[in-house]
Amino acid sequence: MGRTFSRLEMLDRFNAQITANSPVLAAGPANGIVAKCAARGGADLIVSSPMHTPRSMGFPTRVIADFGGEESKRMVEIFWQVANSTPLVVGLDANDIFSIDHDKLLDRFADTGISGVANLPSVQHFGDPYRTRSTKMRRGFNREIELLQRSHARDLFTVGFVYYPDDARAMVQAGADMIIATAGHTQGGSTSYPEQSFDEAIAKIAPTIEAALQENADVFCLGHGGPFNSARSTEVLYERTRAVGVYATSGLDRIPIEVAIKKKIEGYKEAVLADLRVSS
Repeated sequence: MGRTFSRLEMLDRFNAQITANSPVLAAGPANGIVAKCAARGGADLIVSSPMHTPRSMGFPTRVIADFGGEESKRMVEIFWQVANSTPLVVGLDANDIFSIDHDKLLDRFADTGISGVANLPSVQHFGDPYRTRSTKMRRGFNREIELLQRSHARDLFTVGFVYYPDDARAMVQAGADMIIATAGHTQGGSTSYPEQSFDEAIAKIAPTIEAALQENADVFCLGHGGPFNSARSTEVLYERTRAVGVYATSGLDRIPIEVAIKKKIEGYKEAVLADLRVSS
């Protein structure tokens, strides 16, 4: 069974880890078996989001309707059973049509064992033009800021997922304890998003992290996406930015599962049947 962590416990936990020069790993699994393995492997927090569900269905990460947190709650209930002593952070869609009342949405998760809240999915996943249109309809990124403000007021650990420096500043001002600076979707695997070089990804992530730290030097900043899809690749992230960890999603399950299962099947097919034919 799981355990709920207070915001202070999580702050102390991550500060101690960084002092020990160990990166923070936020795992974004798509199903229970990956969440269980991530927790046993030492993940520092498990982030649930309806965005992850398509990966368990064989598709790349994509935004799907959450209908007032329905899919998020289902995932949290599963992760609570298998993640044991790892903090659970729930990703919520601040713009979902059934989540207009953020207090009511947060009330729905009050007894689920969550330790924090993240703005996942974000309206920014659909690109700048959609974000602009949504803002004109009184939806958009401002609603995500409000969601984290309300979560912070409840003393929950808050995680701001952002694309731009200005968004990072706004999230930190709203009380975000952790900022995930993304380069965009994670590349690699059989169904991949467009590739980025390390230079291109760093050019997106580094300024966002710097903006967050200018607002609050104590905020935890993680990198995500682009070419950062393996342990080796994150060394570049730590060398060239002030990130203290990584948010692993497709690099945690979709890509390694594809590789491992393909290799396993090939091994089965390499086996040779015994000659059971009976000579006449």
